[in-house]
Amino acid sequence: MRVAALVVIAGCGRVGFEPNERCATAVFTNPAASSIVDDFSAGALGSAWMRNDTCITETGGELVATPPASGNYCFAYTAQTYHLSCDSVTVEVPEVVAAELGAQTLIYVTGGGMELNLLLEGAGFQLGGPDDLLAGARPYDPVADKWWRLAESDGTLSFSTSPDGTTWTTLGSGADPFSLDEVGISIGAGTYEQVANPGEARFHCYNKPPPCS
Repeated sequence: MRVAALVVIAGCGRVGFEPNERCATAVFTNPAASSIVDDFSAGALGSAWMRNDTCITETGGELVATPPASGNYCFAYTAQTYHLSCDSVTVEVPEVVAAELGAQTLIYVTGGGMELNLLLEGAGFQLGGPDDLLAGARPYDPVADKWWRLAESDGTLSFSTSPDGTTWTTLGSGADPFSLDEVGISIGAGTYEQVANPGEARFHCYNKPPPCS
């Protein structure tokens, strides 16, 4: 039986630069990933976002992904590329899909033909990419892990969670798996196999600190 786990990104396969206080002097072509600020209260996705399917909607001040039981992914993705290098993205996740293998709540980071996947599946988080090295497990806590943050600084990527969007606990960190200077970001949920009752995932307060309602 496969156990969901936290995977820490490790050093093999990195391209582009070495950790060397790059953030102090870096100049980027793309805007910062944190420059998208959205409380999802407009009733329809803003111009910063596109969606892959009608099963992802903006309603009631939230972005809601409702994957079908038969297997499909529902996510909103950025309409342009950004730099996550020397930056971060945060989002409140007040509800996640069912705690079953086959159902995932997700953040994807893609760039240069490569993909980093932050997934919540079954009992816990997975943070994987081209190297996908297993580092250990940590059970998901819907209270302690209500807010999610991916952050990068000087060649190190970290994933943290928070109960309130203010006090953060780092669950995993490691060397960037690839250059994060030009990436697209997706958030949503999905099923990759038959799941009888996958539920839904809800997102709020994207890069908007509390209180943001």
